Amino acid sequence: MNRNDKILSCIDPQTQSGLEIGALCRPVVKPGIGPIKYVDHLDTPTLRSKYANDANVDVDQIVDVSYVWGSQTLPEAVGDERFDYVIASHVIEHVPDTIGWLREIATVLKPGGKLSLVIPDKRYTFDAARENTGFAAVVEAYLLGRRHPGFREVLDHFSNAVALNDGVALHAILSGSKTAQELPLNHPGMIEVLGEDGLRHYFNLINGGLYMDVHVHVYTPASVLALLAKLAAAGLLQMRVAAFESTVAGEIEFFITLEKLPDDMPAAQRRDAILASLQPWLHRPLMEQAQRPQPEVPAPVPLPLRLKRAILRRFRMLGAGFR
Repeated sequence: MNRNDKILSCIDPQTQSGLEIGALCRPVVKPGIGPIKYVDHLDTPTLRSKYANDANVDVDQIVDVSYVWGSQTLPEAVGDERFDYVIASHVIEHVPDTIGWLREIATVLKPGGKLSLVIPDKRYTFDAARENTGFAAVVEAYLLGRRHPGFREVLDHFSNAVALNDGVALHAILSGSKTAQELPLNHPGMIEVLGEDGLRHYFNLINGGLYMDVHVHVYTPASVLALLAKLAAAGLLQMRVAAFESTVAGEIEFFITLEKLPDDMPAAQRRDAILASLQPWLHRPLMEQAQRPQPEVPAPVPLPLRLKRAILRRFRMLGAGFR
């Protein structure tokens, strides 16, 4: 199966009504294929302005946004409209409150509706050196009702992201010839430059409402399945697994389709249905990278003043925020 086949394995975009989140200029379901609408964090003119100088975005191809999903909830944004399916490609990792986000999507799905997710496998991205997101972090974000990435997640991103800017480094990760710990950091020297005063400054900015777009959560195929099982056991999930495609060799993403269960299904029956849907994949061998001895971490080397200033300027530019 190709990429689109995996995303649409449980969906018929020609006849079913759909909603695609964050399509920007690369929608999975293109306008005209079927009854599709698009939702993003900004309206179309503002998106075109925001990405006007981004070489990776063809602003002329940005889709017409039907709904803006920002400070309001998704049900508030779409009103009474309900959909047969929702697509979110490389979106869930940016979402501060995963449980709340999934619940909002479930609300706008028709009974039996599908949510098709494409998720980057952190082992083969700049998140490779970061720890997998666990159950406790996801539940805490839900109970706090987070709508912005927290300081901890922002700091984790900027202090632990590895540099995959050249094809050689990415090939090394994909081939397994190097571990994430053997690759250079994407923001070397950042912690030394900021120091306690700088860290406290950004802590106050972020807790004061500054939105910094990062991968809040990071996953592997196995970690997502384990997380869904715990969410189901706790009664925090409303959808079962309808399809799952693990990361294949040479690729950096995996695919999962969730199906909305009836709203009136008893809690115990819903939990059992979700756990049963996970069983075929929980015990199936997934593509896991062989464990290798971890290299010793070298002691930090003092940076020249000019380099320190350049790093600090770069970090300040990144603080412009996502929204």
